[in-house]
Amino acid sequence: MEQLIVFHKIFHDDLSPTITPSYQKKREYKEFLSNHSGTAEYDIPEQIGLLPDHLLRFYFYKVLLAKNVKEIQLELYQSVFIISKNEDAMKNEVARIQRYISMNINKIKLVFIPKEEHHLMQCFSDSKSAIDIYKLAYNSLVDLHEYLDISFQGYLHQHILVPCKQRKRFIEEQRPKAEYALNAVNNFEIADELKTQVSSTIERFLNDGFDGFTYSQMDYCKRLNSYLNRFFQNTKAPSQEDFVMLLIQLNFNRNGVLKFSIEFMNKQAAKNEVICDQLETLSKYLKMINSIQHLTNFGYNENLFPLREQLQDWLDTKMCDLSLKDIKEKKFLTTTQDKQKTRHTDKLAINLSVDDAALLLKVFFESGLLNMNKTKAFEYFASYFKTANRDDISQKSVKNNFYNTTEKNIRSIRNVLNNFQKSLDAIEKNLS
Repeated sequence: MEQLIVFHKIFHDDLSPTITPSYQKKREYKEFLSNHSGTAEYDIPEQIGLLPDHLLRFYFYKVLLAKNVKEIQLELYQSVFIISKNEDAMKNEVARIQRYISMNINKIKLVFIPKEEHHLMQCFSDSKSAIDIYKLAYNSLVDLHEYLDISFQGYLHQHILVPCKQRKRFIEEQRPKAEYALNAVNNFEIADELKTQVSSTIERFLNDGFDGFTYSQMDYCKRLNSYLNRFFQNTKAPSQEDFVMLLIQLNFNRNGVLKFSIEFMNKQAAKNEVICDQLETLSKYLKMINSIQHLTNFGYNENLFPLREQLQDWLDTKMCDLSLKDIKEKKFLTTTQDKQKTRHTDKLAINLSVDDAALLLKVFFESGLLNMNKTKAFEYFASYFKTANRDDISQKSVKNNFYNTTEKNIRSIRNVLNNFQKSLDAIEKNLS
């Protein structure tokens, strides 16, 4: 996109106040401004020929940037919506411009404008110095990104930083909901450590305290504020447990929330003296967490696993440990030698391969027909089933095939399920 060369020109022109523009440069500036002086939108002063060098240069770049940004907008619109052949191409084109804008916004702030001027990016000095020209470039890039934000919202790259102007505007738009959520959380009777995890995040958002703010984080904050508002406005007598489940739905995967959730479930299970009752309590939480559907496409921390998955893994491990402990206490755990002796006897033969059988087991879990610890299920299957080709099935083999399904397995089990249906139809027919 050749119009973007204007920014390259600004970065490489010598804008030092000690350098007087050459006669050729001044002539270029005057001719350009004269050609656009009849357009009210550019706000060009009268008597261009009488302008001092620094003002002549400033207005030249001001008009040049405004003209090029409009041309970029038009060309980008055509490139995305007319020339691009599919949605992926459209997203790639928008992401390319996003990256260019983001890179040069950062470059201007880090290289060309002193830190003490960063909060004055909309203000220009009377001297119209080189810094003011860099501010013009910065604001042009921000305006261009605002155009992207409005015109190509569905095609924006989610992991690119949101420019300062859009970020501050978003915070102000969200402020009423965020302040309501903060007040509601602070007045809610929940554990202090959990309250701090949520309230500190909202306060940080309100104070614009995040180091870098991507579009995915912006979307996450919007949904967090919205669902917290809905929770406190619509839930009758909400409990701490309800609140934790909402945070899991929102994938609020701060380490402090994970730690609190684990400790909370541990304490609830420990209220029971009998291991069997502890397992029942943990199983209840596992069912609740398994049934949860995420309310957001992103998480609080995109570098961590989703909160739901982390809790599922912990519950699986914890329940497995308790089950083994229960078996030991009741002296049901046999020695390895005894297991080997009984391994080949009294096994149920199943007319499926190990990988097909593992998929059928997975269908039982996914459909809710089977609800137990997965590790335990793999152990049971390996201990009590055999296939036509293999008397001994390893627990590791069942697990690997459970998590690595192929198209061939799906076709095979689909045939099995079709046979189930035919058998059921035959049984029903015999009843009549």
